Amino acid sequence: MDLRLVLFTPSQFDGKESQSIAIENRSFEFWRARWQKLYDDIGASQAFKLDDFYRQSLIGTILNGDEPIALWAHSRFHTSSLACRAHSYFKFYDQQFLDWLNERKLPQVMSLEFFTVAEDFIKRDKSQASFARVMAGLAHKIFLESDADALIAPARVDVGVAHLAYEIGYECVRASTQQRGFECDLIACRRENVRSTPHEASRLLIESLWENRNQITTRTQERQPEINPLPRVA
Repeated sequence: MDLRLVLFTPSQFDGKESQSIAIENRSFEFWRARWQKLYDDIGASQAFKLDDFYRQSLIGTILNGDEPIALWAHSRFHTSSLACRAHSYFKFYDQQFLDWLNERKLPQVMSLEFFTVAEDFIKRDKSQASFARVMAGLAHKIFLESDADALIAPARVDVGVAHLAYEIGYECVRASTQQRGFECDLIACRRENVRSTPHEASRLLIESLWENRNQITTRTQERQPEINPLPRVA
């Protein structure tokens, strides 16, 4: 395999716009095909919103050659903002979840969304790297280089994402909620709780991809080592 990691923010590119747009377009088509089918299969087609791709603050795509095989996304939010709390993404989270963040003084949050893996690369051999674990580990790298206070997500229980999250430092804030037709735990990871995956093959691939990552958006290139930084709001 010829694996590489590309990080980008939709609409924000460096001078190589044609190359950047091509990667964004391939990533978008990969994401749309996988998630539209998933929602169609559970009879919830209308719940899938194509706008969710373009609103992301940062998208990570793992490519094999030129073909996307895994993808995840982050958006940034400040939970003291009324506009933020009115955002459609926050329909996932109830007042109990927001109170949990507030009590722990974690107002600036980064979402972790849309874990997507090509069917042929879903891990079946325990000795091989798990792309779900790899994406989660890379998300930690991005989180720790940002100024966010916590990573948050509705983690699907049925496919083991919640279990994977707990082994690397996430806490369960609300268990077994129903989100767009899926059973999900509402989870959060604080900076001091971040842990590496115990799975060695996945951990080695995380380090290799991160060390050789390609950041093709203006923000990530001009402000290294921060990843897509936003000003802290008091």
